[in-house]
Amino acid sequence: MKKHYDVCIAGFWYGSNYGSLLNGYAMYRVLKDYGKEVLMLQKPGATANDEEIKTGHNVQFVKKYYDPEDISPILSYDRLHELNDICDCFCAGSDQIWNYNLSFHENLYLPFVRPEKKLISFSTSFGHKQDKTPDEAKPRIREYFHRYNAISVREQFDVDILKNNYGVRSTLLFEPVFCIDKKYYNNLAQNAKFHEEEPYLLTYILDPTPEKREAILYYGEKSGIKVVNMLNGTKGVWKRNRDNLNLPNIMENVESEDFLKAFMGASYVITDSFHGSAFSIIFNKPFLAIGNYGRGYERFIDLLGRLKLSDRLVSDPLNIPHDIKYLEPIDYSETNEIIRKEAEKTVNWVKNALDTPVEKMASVLLPEKAVTVLLDKNKCMGCGACVNICPTDALELKPDENGYYKSSIQYDKCIDCGRCSKICPALKTPEKVNSLKPSCYEFIAESENVLSASSSGGVFKLLSDEVFRKNGKVVGAAWTEDYSVNHIIVDDPKDIEKIQKSKYVQSYVGKTLREIKAALDNGIFVMFTGCPCQVAGLKAYLGKDYTNLITVDLLCSYSPSPAFFKKYLKETFPDGITSYQFRHKNNLYGWDCVTVNAITKDGKSIVRHGGVQDDYQRAYHNHLMCPVHCEECKYQSIPRYGDITIGDFWGIERKDPELDSRNGVSAVLCNTEKGKDFLLSIPAEKIKVMKEVPLTWLGGNGFTKPGSKNYSSPARNTFYRAIKTMPFSKAVNYALKPNHGQYNNIYDETNSLLLYDTASLHFKFEDTVWEEHFMDGATVLRVKNNMSKPGNFAVLPLNRLLDSNKKYTLKIKFKVNTEAKSINFHVKDSGSNYYQIVHTYKMPTESNISDWIVVSKDFRPNSDIYDEFMIGASQIKGELNFLAIKYINIIECDSMK
Repeated sequence: MKKHYDVCIAGFWYGSNYGSLLNGYAMYRVLKDYGKEVLMLQKPGATANDEEIKTGHNVQFVKKYYDPEDISPILSYDRLHELNDICDCFCAGSDQIWNYNLSFHENLYLPFVRPEKKLISFSTSFGHKQDKTPDEAKPRIREYFHRYNAISVREQFDVDILKNNYGVRSTLLFEPVFCIDKKYYNNLAQNAKFHEEEPYLLTYILDPTPEKREAILYYGEKSGIKVVNMLNGTKGVWKRNRDNLNLPNIMENVESEDFLKAFMGASYVITDSFHGSAFSIIFNKPFLAIGNYGRGYERFIDLLGRLKLSDRLVSDPLNIPHDIKYLEPIDYSETNEIIRKEAEKTVNWVKNALDTPVEKMASVLLPEKAVTVLLDKNKCMGCGACVNICPTDALELKPDENGYYKSSIQYDKCIDCGRCSKICPALKTPEKVNSLKPSCYEFIAESENVLSASSSGGVFKLLSDEVFRKNGKVVGAAWTEDYSVNHIIVDDPKDIEKIQKSKYVQSYVGKTLREIKAALDNGIFVMFTGCPCQVAGLKAYLGKDYTNLITVDLLCSYSPSPAFFKKYLKETFPDGITSYQFRHKNNLYGWDCVTVNAITKDGKSIVRHGGVQDDYQRAYHNHLMCPVHCEECKYQSIPRYGDITIGDFWGIERKDPELDSRNGVSAVLCNTEKGKDFLLSIPAEKIKVMKEVPLTWLGGNGFTKPGSKNYSSPARNTFYRAIKTMPFSKAVNYALKPNHGQYNNIYDETNSLLLYDTASLHFKFEDTVWEEHFMDGATVLRVKNNMSKPGNFAVLPLNRLLDSNKKYTLKIKFKVNTEAKSINFHVKDSGSNYYQIVHTYKMPTESNISDWIVVSKDFRPNSDIYDEFMIGASQIKGELNFLAIKYINIIECDSMK
């Protein structure tokens, strides 16, 4: 050893895992190339006979590529403090060394470093989104982290763990293997023994399973090239992994040089390794990354998400896709540019952390009063109050991992004044002072033009007219060029159309609240329109009432992430659109909540109706996209925050059957006298209907009634995971369908979707509703007494999704006894109650129940979501009801022209 080192690095750099070994080498090279004297801390507490550092490919690698003077002697835990005498700075290395279970009795948190020494970390990771530190150890680990001078981490979840569990801030950097010049890997590969002349598909599987083996066989066959299978570098698992893979061409105990050369020369890669994915990307290979939950699945999500390669990640290792599209080349131009920028940022951060004197380094301790420290980020609804009140502009709204706008802080700007947390409506719900019994109106504008340009009854437009009559400003949500939604201020009546119509996407508030306050302080009349949480945020920011302010909150359900919506748009309309309209009114469907209209760039209007035709509607109305902050909304219920509440008066035609509701009806609540006076200021000649009605008529609309509560789909978190790696429609299917949208063909005939016989399949149903019997080779279904009701289904699975571009034939042989006038046969979506009637059999006035009925019916599905055959209980009724089925076949015919 030398007498002095600039920095000592602790980590798994000596390990037999190829990823750890090359990760450590990359850190070593970054610091050596910067001219630093580097000491690599040998495995803490090891013995001289420790196999991991005594023999193996990793030991040979260290001997060949490290200066022997740069390797510390083996030190027991109680001697690690001796390194303080020769090292100026200590660095917690990269990879998952802060996984508590791998921390060598907590020594990889570097508790032995003296207070006067600089202490930093280099892209360190906890390895998993869930911190594995035991609760009893967290206070101690917290003290260790508070001693650091600068902390950088590799994944966003590491930032969150450090903030939420330990009260420290950190900088998100990049995996070190991306941060050195590729020439180093080329030089290493020149020393490899591995050589393969013919093209090959490389697999690097750390944890073999039957599903992974089947995927390897499939892609090997489809690629038509040799398959080379490389095992984990750890000796103890070679036999097990070799046996589990049970494939030819297995490579074990290869050198790191061979590892690199195998990746460099591969035509395609399949891996369940984080670093296997990393080197596939470094060498720009087509690859399939299989999420490895046991080794930290969230690492894969973070890396591939940041590099715009999420579509290469398999989120469910039990359902690995068999699809030749994954063999196609990847356009790496955008990814390589991201890598260049992230690597540059990472190296510069490390250099700065090493060179900056300790006394000039900002504390890693989080400000105690900042809203980003005190508030669970899941509960931040992006209202913008904190961003607008911050005196140093330390706060901004930035998309989180799911694309929701959340408060984000620049700690170097924060003065810890606490103004942000004092007004945050999510930390402290503002007092509700509005009426507990607001006046409720049904409202329809007189002008047909106003109605056609409005989502419901046109009240927003008429309220806006009154604002402009006062030379005021109207604030609302408008589309941007990329189909995000921003709150904007409109002061010209000609621009009001920008903020008309519903937009089922979270809006970006930005610094708009400051502009509103400036206008109010100058005596300008302002009407602010937004979700209840946004109105609460505005009021909290303003801190006082303004006579020249009218607040209008919406009867909202929830606001999905802009990222979800833009992903849906990009995949549904790949050539782009010039206009998108929720709640599209037309002659076919009239006024409803599920019809959308997109105008393509060539001027074509595409109208989609409901979840059957549109996946965004299917996800939205299942509350599949509902975020936590909407699920736990504290602002929707009465008393409301807005002076006025507006929305759709769904169901009004049942309460007031004389009302013509075909073109839309607004529900209006007047929550304050100021709000009521403003509503009543609309000229009578502009109003077709304004009638006060009982508040109870509102029903559950907007979760306004006391005691009502918003909710999210039980599949919400599944969807949030899936959308990171799957196309939008596939993520919806994955979340909603019981089989996650995965199908197995059990029939020999390729055109058969259902070949029902009693031996191979059974109906699925609720036992409280149905009985199933087998008699003389037929299935007999009976509906129990008083259970012949809508929504009670008996279903059979199809072996794949129906395709709306194809036609099919339903063939069924049955007997039926029912008091109903007809019986329907349906296809259905297994993930919802959406269905299509394929055939209606009308019961004859006189029939012999002993006669078999044979039906053959061609049909075309009206959607791509159906994957079940369904019979409804509501049409099988009567004391002696039954439906006997001899066979059911659904067969694919020619594609529709």
